[in-house]
Amino acid sequence: MKRHRSPLNRTVVTIVLLMTLVILSGAAGSHGQYQTPPALSSTGPEPFSAPAPSPERTVGLKGKFLISSPYMQDPRFYRTVILITKDDHEGSSGFILNRPTDSLVSEAFPWHTGLKKKKDVIYWGGPVGVQQVFVLFRSKKKPDYSLNVLDDVYFTASVDILEEMASAKKSINRFRVILGYAGWAPGQMRSEILRGDWLILSADADTIFMKDPSGMWENLRMLGGGQQAQRAPWNSHRKPSS
Repeated sequence: MKRHRSPLNRTVVTIVLLMTLVILSGAAGSHGQYQTPPALSSTGPEPFSAPAPSPERTVGLKGKFLISSPYMQDPRFYRTVILITKDDHEGSSGFILNRPTDSLVSEAFPWHTGLKKKKDVIYWGGPVGVQQVFVLFRSKKKPDYSLNVLDDVYFTASVDILEEMASAKKSINRFRVILGYAGWAPGQMRSEILRGDWLILSADADTIFMKDPSGMWENLRMLGGGQQAQRAPWNSHRKPSS
């Protein structure tokens, strides 16, 4: 089966990375450390005005997988798996996990000699903020300037973490460099789920960092049994439609 690659080609990725790194360099503090990354923007890829669910029916979806329906009309999310990293009254956001680009991390960050022999590619995280670089990684302890997603999985907007990876510290064992993210306005994600656009499943680190994500969407769809809205935890009291 032909892999679905990110719409960003190698040249575009390289240009975006260079521009982003220049911006990040200018924002560095006196000790070369970046400020703690703010919560991801809740602005969705398209305007949407859906009412937010009532608090008593809402359970945070942070740390969950969002698997697109096979009938998804938006090509940006066709056959995608998204890890939700933020979900609250301000909106929701996360990273697409199965859209690799053709650019290697070692080529984008050549000064980290420890990454030179690694074959890790850069991933397209979503249509919002594609000029932003994020690092999603596993760690036994919470590093500075990072936010927890679930268990030992974190993400950061500081590329300083790559130095730790290049140094082969045992506390860091898996990572992904991601451009951009997916975002939803308050109430938008839940409306899309109720419409049948997404399947919700619990996330796990092994799936997040699987070596070959080309079969991730198919595997999770099979695991979820193809069900849609009735799998949402905040809507579990509803019976599946006949």
